[in-house]
Amino acid sequence: MSYLKNVFLPVFALLSFGFGGARAQNQTVTRDSVKKLHELAIADAYSEPDRAFEYAAASLELSQANGFKKEEQRSYYCYGLIYYYKGYYVISNDYYRLIIGSRESDAEQKSAAWNNMGINFETLNLLDSALYAYQESMKLDKSLGDLKSENMVRINTGMLYFKLRRMSKAFGDTKKALDYFTGTKDSSNLALCYLNLGLYYAVTGKTDSAWINNNKSEEIYGLLGDYPNLILAYINEIDLWSGKKNTARAYETYQKAKQALTRIESPYHTAAVHGIGSQVYALAGQYDSAIAHSYLAVNAYNEMGIPERSKIEYFSLAKIYAEIGEKDKFVRTIDKYDSLSETLRTTSLNNRLAEMEVKYKLDSKNKEIKTGQALLKEQQKLIIVISVCTLILLIGLVKTYSLYTKVKTANRSLYLKNRELMETVPAAVPEAVSEETKTEENGLLARFQRVLTEKQLFKNAELNLKSASMELGTNEKYLSQAINSGGIDNFNTYINRFRVNEARRIIMDGRHNDISIEELGMMVGFSNRHTFSRAFTQETGISPSVFRKIHLTDSVLRS
Repeated sequence: MSYLKNVFLPVFALLSFGFGGARAQNQTVTRDSVKKLHELAIADAYSEPDRAFEYAAASLELSQANGFKKEEQRSYYCYGLIYYYKGYYVISNDYYRLIIGSRESDAEQKSAAWNNMGINFETLNLLDSALYAYQESMKLDKSLGDLKSENMVRINTGMLYFKLRRMSKAFGDTKKALDYFTGTKDSSNLALCYLNLGLYYAVTGKTDSAWINNNKSEEIYGLLGDYPNLILAYINEIDLWSGKKNTARAYETYQKAKQALTRIESPYHTAAVHGIGSQVYALAGQYDSAIAHSYLAVNAYNEMGIPERSKIEYFSLAKIYAEIGEKDKFVRTIDKYDSLSETLRTTSLNNRLAEMEVKYKLDSKNKEIKTGQALLKEQQKLIIVISVCTLILLIGLVKTYSLYTKVKTANRSLYLKNRELMETVPAAVPEAVSEETKTEENGLLARFQRVLTEKQLFKNAELNLKSASMELGTNEKYLSQAINSGGIDNFNTYINRFRVNEARRIIMDGRHNDISIEELGMMVGFSNRHTFSRAFTQETGISPSVFRKIHLTDSVLRS
């Protein structure tokens, strides 16, 4: 850093307004002075967070004392960034919310706050809230025509889609951002594009492309001294070496990550390095060290309130116990893993989004009004649709009931006619043949009728024209002509009339109410229920089930 940054400005800040929060006294403070303090705070946010806090506190003190509203919001941004690098994501978001909710913040400040809040949410695995924050940031960037900020957010959405396993969308967003930053001097965002592309290629099995992109990101982060992201690049590299079972190179990269960790204060990155250290030691067969590092990672993630990461570490720990045959410890660890999984499953994306919107009051009053108006319109439309559907349903029900009443009345009328008919007919004889005529054909038909009635031949499901002719001692042609002369279409129709008449008598007799319709049909000579129901309906006008139902109802009423 320059002499101005390391010596003059810090001393100026100390002498003018103090790091303890003392008010500036009799000093003419310019906005430029506050801006310099902001720059110092941001520059030291990840490498010297304690000193960065002092710069941020001084800038906030001066901004409030002199009524510098926009500069005050910038001080909040510095606090949010410092807490992010220290791994306190909830506190970091508290400061970003102050910026978003302030009328003094401009669109650029709010866009940056939304973007950083999205990063915090994503780190906490609140992916729905992260997506919401990124979308709000991009809306502001587009309104400002700020291509750089828009593509910075696009890098983040790319990583978010990667976590959601929407790989095509993830790769597309990151590639667009890479194309933009390749033509600029923004090395940091260019490195982030390479870092994310390395992840995508690794997951899709394109190992060579993963190496190339990851190494590019390491090179840039090393030159920039961006240790948090350099550590992430090292972790990705260790995953690649682990996949190739190269213990030596994995351990070498792990040592680089540990060395980079000494340059920053970040509970999250510390936990991540412990987690990857467990993986490296397990690969080398040093299970005691692997277990120790897993517990360090788990405890750290638990303290930070990141159950998703704790769950991953519990699973890795369970695998180690399984490999070394520690059955009891494996069971206890996998139980913790299952417990966390169940807890996480109960929290849906919609609930987290609703929590973010209600708890943090991210929308302005105007937006709430518009949302309310839109909701009211939708409700009005819904009410109209429900009313129309209800009216149609009521009309349909009235018509259905009316039709049902008519059908019921008609069925009862048919039943009464059938009952009256059955009470006047002494035997199961079709009405078409009531007495023997003098003609030879009708004489044959009358004889066939007596044989059917006396021997109950119609109850034989196998009865046909041939077997009936043999029973009468005549041929099929004569018998068929005799049936036709009686006004009957064919042999089957003639026989079915006897069967239907018998079925009606059995129903009206009431001694077989416990048998099924199918059994009733077989009792009178039908081979299946379908044929029985069709013949019964053709003969009587109603189905056998309806006939019996009406008869049973009448029987109850008469009793």
